Amino acid sequence: MNSTTLRLLLGTALVTSLSTAAYSRIGESLDEVLAHYGEPLATEVYRGSGDAVIMQEIHFDVEGVSVVVTMVDQVCVRIYYTQADPFTDFVLKALMEANTGGRRGKFSQFESGNEVQLRTWTTSDRKEPEITGKVLSGTIQGKTIGGNLEVTTLDYVRAEALLDLTGQNSLEKE
Repeated sequence: MNSTTLRLLLGTALVTSLSTAAYSRIGESLDEVLAHYGEPLATEVYRGSGDAVIMQEIHFDVEGVSVVVTMVDQVCVRIYYTQADPFTDFVLKALMEANTGGRRGKFSQFESGNEVQLRTWTTSDRKEPEITGKVLSGTIQGKTIGGNLEVTTLDYVRAEALLDLTGQNSLEKE
């Protein structure tokens, strides 16, 4: 078996395991997230004025992939995947489509910095909510950046802005 075939098989296995566990993550309830991933490794609660919970970040490990799910009002509004090796385009596309319930989108061309590249993915069907993905790759200070995919909605951006407005800079770990 040649190396290209082996990489394709490994990529397909990863997508199958992740997309089955991660299908339609954005918009799911806390109970649905826990049903997919099981017991979290950690939970961080971000509070605003009056001690109101603005968002929760729930950390999981899925077969060597770190998954952080952000909940606002008990609804998943952001997912951040990281792993040691960069994600292939095949895996990235499958994760984006799985997290958007099969909605179509496309990646932008690489935007290159010095040694770091950023690509973005946006739903292209004009349905709400618009869901975006950001993929970071390259090297920083001689260290290779592994697989990084952040999937977000406007609700996450709003909650993050609310944290900034309240001056919230600490969190509570559960």
